Amino acid sequence: MSEVFDALTTTVPPFSRRAADDLPAIAMNMVTSVDGATTLDGRVGRLTAPADQELLRRLRGEADAVLVGAATVRAEGYSRLLHSDARERRERERGAAEPLLVVVSRDANLGPGSPALRAAPSPLIFLTSEAAQLPEAEREVLAFRSPSGSPVEPVPLRPLLARLRAEYGVERIVCEGGGTLNGALLAEGVVAELFVAISPMIAREPESPPLVAGVTAPLDLELIAHAAVESFVFLRYAV
Repeated sequence: MSEVFDALTTTVPPFSRRAADDLPAIAMNMVTSVDGATTLDGRVGRLTAPADQELLRRLRGEADAVLVGAATVRAEGYSRLLHSDARERRERERGAAEPLLVVVSRDANLGPGSPALRAAPSPLIFLTSEAAQLPEAEREVLAFRSPSGSPVEPVPLRPLLARLRAEYGVERIVCEGGGTLNGALLAEGVVAELFVAISPMIAREPESPPLVAGVTAPLDLELIAHAAVESFVFLRYAV
């Protein structure tokens, strides 16, 4: 099923916009309840459905890297980014079975036994501080370190994202949150577009992280596509 992906991307192809010439094209992809919750009981699962999961997988399949915060990885696992048939097709077409998994973490800590540390067809890259100690893993683990970040301070992301493009040829990134990472990326002005799936649910979840945290000034968006499937509403904005 590609109805949603086609509706959102036929006129303007995905990752066709970038915030700056030295950066990859970065698109956020998030799901939220009607009343603004991004998780239920700490996880996203009950907010999702086949339609938004298909959009997620299609964007991952088109991307060179999936960018995500450490707290989201600890909650959701991230052991595999694509289904086996999609991995086989992607390897035939693009030479890599999965996009890179890029995790933003000041201390590179995913917790003991994290599924993201299991064997996988692509490297795990941390955007982290100079002092962070990388975990042992069954897959290749690399670090892009910021000299101005520390285990107690936010990691400046723009120069590390530029390095991903220059050194690893990463041209397209899909960011899957959470809210703190989304806020940091928007504050640094590196995001070009935003996909939002509105789940047909009133969550009543006061502890849920917001879609975007920490941005102190309003940010105007331009709606460039929309769709509705299975009572979900899908919106695509240019930043």
